[in-house]
Amino acid sequence: MKKLKREKSLLQSALRGVNQELKRLQTSKKSATRKLKDTKTSLQDTQTKESKLRDQLNMLITRETKLGRRKTELKNKLDSISTKLDKVVRLKDDLKNI
Repeated sequence: MKKLKREKSLLQSALRGVNQELKRLQTSKKSATRKLKDTKTSLQDTQTKESKLRDQLNMLITRETKLGRRKTELKNKLDSISTKLDKVVRLKDDLKNI
């Protein structure tokens, strides 16, 4: 009987140890799950920001392209006007000499 009581006591002690370890593992699991959820949310936020920034970058590239074309057009018009102005100045000088 003493032997059974001692075995029972040992088994109860072992069971308490297993239960304590199980509680520690459950706590660790909850913590890891919480961290995983936070990381997932953070990753989703980062991906959303990245997508928005890519859209903004594409919009800026489009605007830059349009402005580059407009700059070229204006430069060509300016060159044309300068050429015409030079011709007018030459004609004016020619008329003065007559």
